[in-house]
Amino acid sequence: MQRDSSKRRQRVAPGIYIKNGVYIAGFSDPNTGKWTMPTLKATTLTAAKRERAALLSALDDGRVASRSELTFDVSLDQYLEAHAASGARAKTNRTMRGIADRHVRPTRSRCRRSPRPTCAASCAPSLTCRARQAQRSTGDARRVRRGDP
Repeated sequence: MQRDSSKRRQRVAPGIYIKNGVYIAGFSDPNTGKWTMPTLKATTLTAAKRERAALLSALDDGRVASRSELTFDVSLDQYLEAHAASGARAKTNRTMRGIADRHVRPTRSRCRRSPRPTCAASCAPSLTCRARQAQRSTGDARRVRRGDP
């Protein structure tokens, strides 16, 4: 079965596409070499061509930054290393790394795979830590937090 042609992106000029009445510029980023397709604010084809040319010249001149390759996990690791190098206590560093590994990273990976646009709201209740599991099974999370049997 073929898709509805009105919902597909159509090329209207070299490097200019239109989808649902919105113009999109397509080009290979001169700094990263990766193909990118940003949405343009233009409402006419002439304005879209002008905006695409301005965007490319700004990228070449360095007036606009390319999309960063820095991920959240790399940034979190850099922060934790900088915090450890700043002279914080070893226990503080272990605690912060544990919180990041137990709570922040698993939530981020669930959100990345989620097809829902409101994944942040749906991920928060599904967090599973020992305390929340114990609270569900026994109705009392305090025993697990204190380490009592």
